[in-house]
Amino acid sequence: MQFPTFINKNISHAGGISEKAMAATVEAVIGAAFLDGGFNAVQTVTVNLGLHDTPYVSMTGNDLRASQ
Repeated sequence: MQFPTFINKNISHAGGISEKAMAATVEAVIGAAFLDGGFNAVQTVTVNLGLHDTPYVSMTGNDLRASQ
């Protein structure tokens, strides 16, 4: 999935989406999924975004952790 395609930015900013903006957007999407549907929703979102079981996200029991 090309996540930057779905992030709107101020038209006056040139260039691509910064890593900080991308991280904040992904964090917000995952947080919204958790608030709306709990851990199962987060698992679905991370799978659909291609983040599940990657070096960026790991799962231990019922605990989903993001690497720094």
